[in-house]
Amino acid sequence: LQEKVGRILLNGYPTGVEVCEVMLKRLPRLRKFGINTTGLTPHRAIPMLTKIVELCDKRGVIFSTRVSIDGVGDMHNDVRQVKRGFEKANETIRAMKELQKKHPFNFGISTTLFHMNLDDAENILAWSKTEELDTVFNMVRFTEPMLGNTELAATAGVHGEEEERMRQFFLD
Repeated sequence: LQEKVGRILLNGYPTGVEVCEVMLKRLPRLRKFGINTTGLTPHRAIPMLTKIVELCDKRGVIFSTRVSIDGVGDMHNDVRQVKRGFEKANETIRAMKELQKKHPFNFGISTTLFHMNLDDAENILAWSKTEELDTVFNMVRFTEPMLGNTELAATAGVHGEEEERMRQFFLD
């Protein structure tokens, strides 16, 4: 597996499809796997995810994918600092919902709540219910060994009243 991935890397960064093909070929006992996407490049994400879904379906591997959403509308755009980001992510979401009509795979959205989008959590939840999307909410976390992001704790973390509001959102 490492040798094949190494050859792919020599030719540039591997695509998700190439990594999936290697995994399916070299890991015969693989039963399921998943990836997240920003969905911000639908012209690349949709064909890539479609091919991965088809490969996994053919092989009987359970595939899961989620589009990361940080808010509804302008909130998502502001957090991601991408013009029309919510619109682009939505294009990917709509394509995946259509693809589910042809192939079985798990699909939904994921949201990591932190100080910048905490006020939009209820909007995200309401929107995702309207769109009939499986939704996973995560609390922001900081860990150097896994994420290498502890320097962001002071500026992106939730503290005091915000921490209590986040806790209450998850409890509700």
